[in-house]
Amino acid sequence: MNKVTIPVALLALATCFNTTAMADSAAQQRFRDQGQALDLSGYLQGKNDAQSRSFTFGSAHAHDFTVKEAGVYRFESEAAPGFADGYRIEAMLMDAQGQVIARGEGNGNAGGLKLEQRLEPGDYVLQVQANRFGTRGKPGDGYSVSVAGLDAQGNEVDGAVSDGEGLQFVGRDREGNANAFVRGGAVATLGAGSAAAASSAGAATATDEGNATAASSANSEVSQQVQSIATDVKIRARGEVLTFEVAEQSQVAITTSTYPGGDEDTYRLTLEVVDESGRVVANGAGKAGNGNVDIHTQLPQGRYTINATGQKFGSSHSGPNNYELKVTLDQEAVALAR
Repeated sequence: MNKVTIPVALLALATCFNTTAMADSAAQQRFRDQGQALDLSGYLQGKNDAQSRSFTFGSAHAHDFTVKEAGVYRFESEAAPGFADGYRIEAMLMDAQGQVIARGEGNGNAGGLKLEQRLEPGDYVLQVQANRFGTRGKPGDGYSVSVAGLDAQGNEVDGAVSDGEGLQFVGRDREGNANAFVRGGAVATLGAGSAAAASSAGAATATDEGNATAASSANSEVSQQVQSIATDVKIRARGEVLTFEVAEQSQVAITTSTYPGGDEDTYRLTLEVVDESGRVVANGAGKAGNGNVDIHTQLPQGRYTINATGQKFGSSHSGPNNYELKVTLDQEAVALAR
């Protein structure tokens, strides 16, 4: 089993809010307070990729990314399509050591966040928090944040931001459950181990490994147990999309979703859960009008692979192109284990 490598910049999500090195401000205090319960479930949503991610209003969020080429990078925000621009956004850009290197803010009615910063190759995290003016909007209301490299003329450069393959990290939701996000063949273990132990284990690993890059964690394994595992999958993907382990026989839920909601009729997903012997132990498929999968099953201890088949109706330029695949431990089992 390979030793897990978690980028220091990502582990900073759970610790940077408490550092005394940052100058006090109302915005940073909200980041610190809400960061203690930063929910990494639903982290990648809808059309998200390494350059653009969608979030909901009212909470602190993080957009992690890897710079491949030195140069000037532009950070922008915009409201979800079909929703008003009335929001305010605050942002902090941090390097791999969790140091704040730039700050920005913006008003949606005036174009949103517009922040430019020269960056060297490496891992970075953009912390953001946006709030609607007045009451919160309808379901699906949210905003996206994008990052793009620029050339000398201010035009966007393709390939300046890494696609994030091999990325994995562990965070906690508001109930204290440990959540893992994985990519690139990384394997996490589903179990009722405590979130505190998972956080300590992850921090210790990062200390041992130093300033590791996201790509170096490809095909590694998260040694601590987590209560949910999520990954980002292309809707049209076919074949193996996630491998995970179950620490002990447990009831699990395997679900898919896209963000914002409302486009579930534009795709149809089929999933199969296969054990180490190649036997299909559970399966499910989306239905007309709602292409998402919702599987609830009992899984013995062991390693499992999820195979997916996806269909997207219409153009790739309309509706979501990615979905979140999530495997969750039955929460009653988690409570009993504590």
